[in-house]
Amino acid sequence: MKVLAPLHFLHSFLSRLDVQPGPLELKCNARASVIGNNWRSVVWGGPKGDRKFVAISSTEIGNRIMISPEGETWTSPVSDSSLNWLCLAWGGLVGKEVFVAVVASDTVTQLMTSSDGISWSSIPTSSIMDWSSITWGGLVGEEKFVAVAQRMSGTNIMTSPDGINWTLHYSGVENGFVSITFGGAEGDKKFVAIAASGFGNTIVTSTDGIKWISQTAAKDYWQSVTWIADNGLNEFVAVANSANNKRTMSSLDGISWTLQQATTMHLEHQEID
Repeated sequence: MKVLAPLHFLHSFLSRLDVQPGPLELKCNARASVIGNNWRSVVWGGPKGDRKFVAISSTEIGNRIMISPEGETWTSPVSDSSLNWLCLAWGGLVGKEVFVAVVASDTVTQLMTSSDGISWSSIPTSSIMDWSSITWGGLVGEEKFVAVAQRMSGTNIMTSPDGINWTLHYSGVENGFVSITFGGAEGDKKFVAIAASGFGNTIVTSTDGIKWISQTAAKDYWQSVTWIADNGLNEFVAVANSANNKRTMSSLDGISWTLQQATTMHLEHQEID
């Protein structure tokens, strides 16, 4: 997963790790993966006492999962699906948490779940929609998984309380959604989904993941959106993959967005988390 973000966002994140980067330099330690796949998403989760990093891949046959307890040593459990897995989330009600992965494919299997990141079960859905992103969130007592799809259809969002039983919802816009997150200030939390293509506005918001409102934002090839609440920062940040130097935008509430100057025009911003 590529992690590229505005400079102030990176400095905030690194300050928690007691890392002080130079003004334009970020050094990371390269680690060898067990398979040379096209890894698309990674999360931290798992049951108490067995938490781990879990990553998913969109390429190769079988073994599209790899796991690590510390992010350095990786192993690859065998998964029974060689589909184009794009995004992964960890969530669920207390004691019933699971990893859930979504896929962009024209097959009946559109999801798979696992309680430990090792043994996986394929989940069929009633709609083949090229699902691209998934998150866990919601107001207290209303938490759920919410997934968005790249296919430009009004019914391109689905929700689930457990990762197994899913319900389709109408977003109100025929856009190709690529990323979703949950966040916001206390008393104003919401889901925010962002589109890279389509018609009309590229942002939709929802407090419950079911009823969605279209928001005005600059059109671009937006790729990822996240919420940050740390070190005095409280905002949504989105990044784009385009040929102009304003490849980021930020919002305090997910509704009013401001374009920001990116530090470079030569990087393809794909994902922040």
